[in-house]
Amino acid sequence: MKSSFNKYWILVVLIIIIFIFVFRVFSEKLGSSIENEANTRTSIDKLKR
Repeated sequence: MKSSFNKYWILVVLIIIIFIFVFRVFSEKLGSSIENEANTRTSIDKLKR
């Protein structure tokens, strides 16, 4: 019973790690486009000054 419980926890940890990895990659793709927009806005503000 204890060994199966440990296997279950290892599976849960693996799923969480995979989920975090996928989420980070996904947010990086979204964040890069948002960052590009923010960078262009800041550069335009600098040009206005």
